[in-house]
Amino acid sequence: MKLSFFTKSFFVAVPLFLFPLLAAGQTILPGKVLYYTTDELCHIYVTKPNFAVVKYTPDGKELYRYANTRLDEPTFTDATDPFNILLFYQEYQTVILLDRTMTETARLNFGDFDLFNVNAVGISSDNNLWVYDELNFRLKKMNRNGETIQESDDLGLLLNANIKPNFITERNQKVFVNDPDIGILVFDFFGQYIKTLDFKNLEEFQIFRDLLIFEDAERKTQTFHLKSLLTSPLPPTDEKLTFEKIRIQTGYLYGKNEEGIFILRL
Repeated sequence: MKLSFFTKSFFVAVPLFLFPLLAAGQTILPGKVLYYTTDELCHIYVTKPNFAVVKYTPDGKELYRYANTRLDEPTFTDATDPFNILLFYQEYQTVILLDRTMTETARLNFGDFDLFNVNAVGISSDNNLWVYDELNFRLKKMNRNGETIQESDDLGLLLNANIKPNFITERNQKVFVNDPDIGILVFDFFGQYIKTLDFKNLEEFQIFRDLLIFEDAERKTQTFHLKSLLTSPLPPTDEKLTFEKIRIQTGYLYGKNEEGIFILRL
């Protein structure tokens, strides 16, 4: 499988080392996919409609799986840290943390800490949690005991808006909080607001190195370089294949469609 073309503007935004050679390597993980993500070690985490989250090697071999029939399928999986994986069960307002073998290491229910109607949570680089407290309008970093370590100012006052995040991720010492109606709010490692990136109506995105990878309103994958501030389309793959939610890790490109997860070796 080869990427069919490259635009000049794409190479301005995307480091050349991502695409040194395009091998014809392709793997597919067949079957219905409710959700998927990847980690920096190129593993794939697939949520299936049988309560299971399955971890695969980059070449598509199953490693481990986790299932909790009492909580159904998780809404979201955060594998930013491959040794501390977060599963968020939004309906039950519960977070489960797993180690690299998909073994449960901790469980938190936000109601126990007077947090209600949490819609977005993400793992921090120091093994804590980022969560948005909609009652008090603050981004908070919590430890596994539910104690607040860091928090933002009152964002309702600061931004004169009612923030409704649907996605939180930390990368490169920055915290990115997505509100589909407002854009991507960027915070520092201490939870202090820096700026808003004007990308609206997003469900999710990936931060890879200095790239923000997202789908636009036409469901086409775009890249935004966080330093050069240039936006470029990601070159399409074979015209016969249509992917949703494209992700990049070093040496690999991933995509999802009705057939399953495609893994393209770059």
